[in-house]
Amino acid sequence: MVCDTLKISAEQLREKMAAIYSGRDEPLMEKNVADAVVFLACEDSAFVTGHNLVVDGGLGTKTIAILEQ
Repeated sequence: MVCDTLKISAEQLREKMAAIYSGRDEPLMEKNVADAVVFLACEDSAFVTGHNLVVDGGLGTKTIAILEQ
């Protein structure tokens, strides 16, 4: 279904997914999410409102950029 949507072959999809997941030496850890929560709870975030804070190490952005190629 993904291949049909993106109009690419299964091999091309595998290559794109390999590019997306390469370069990350460590997985997302609980501490990464906890650090974001602490930031949002502290005074430094007083003017942060109405924002979806994505804690994924840039994976979401990288995924979109690679799949659009």
